[in-house]
Amino acid sequence: MRPALLADPSVLGQPESGLPHPRIEADVAHKLLWAGEPAHVADRRNEAHRRCPGFRLQVLLETTAGQGTTLGHRFEHLGRILALVKEPRRLGVCLDTCHVVAAGYSLWPLRDYQATFREFDRVIGLKKLKAFHLNDSLKPPGSRVDRHA
Repeated sequence: MRPALLADPSVLGQPESGLPHPRIEADVAHKLLWAGEPAHVADRRNEAHRRCPGFRLQVLLETTAGQGTTLGHRFEHLGRILALVKEPRRLGVCLDTCHVVAAGYSLWPLRDYQATFREFDRVIGLKKLKAFHLNDSLKPPGSRVDRHA
């Protein structure tokens, strides 16, 4: 997830808000937002939404490689967060191709690609897929190591 410009700057940089200060590098912000359990991430999103009523920006949860203890390497993590937020319309998903391959999902050959997207649709729903981060991985499939090529 990338830092967002908010209507209420007082929300930024407050740990309970789930939103980073805009000067934090995107990869650091990404790690801050993926700490804890899905319920904790959902609670932080709910607090951010409560503090920014009427704000129309849709935040995209990005799939992760699963390095360390980060959430997001299983579609179920994202599905759970989306199920727990009070305003799911304010969230979407960005699928990072390096991350999903590192997490163990296959995007080739075609039958595996189709199976991966059937699983995504079953757990999250294709309507929530708003963006792709297209890149290859320097590490083997299922390695859970985030190294973009």
